[in-house]
Amino acid sequence: VGMDPDFPLEFVVEEAGRLDKFLSWRIPGVSRARVAEHIAAGHVRVEGFVRTKGSHALKVGDRVVVPFTIICGE
Repeated sequence: VGMDPDFPLEFVVEEAGRLDKFLSWRIPGVSRARVAEHIAAGHVRVEGFVRTKGSHALKVGDRVVVPFTIICGE
């Protein structure tokens, strides 16, 4: 049984920092460049708002949502 490619992945920030660094750390096997592409394309939400800059400052407790396609390469 495969995962639905539209299924979102959700993370809760445990340490403040940059959005791009956080996602490349939280999603093993996905390069920071790939993370940056998804962020720039508007595929990443922080607290329900689309963020298009990898330098976006995350706060502890922020919820970050990304599409499953960030992993499967679509």
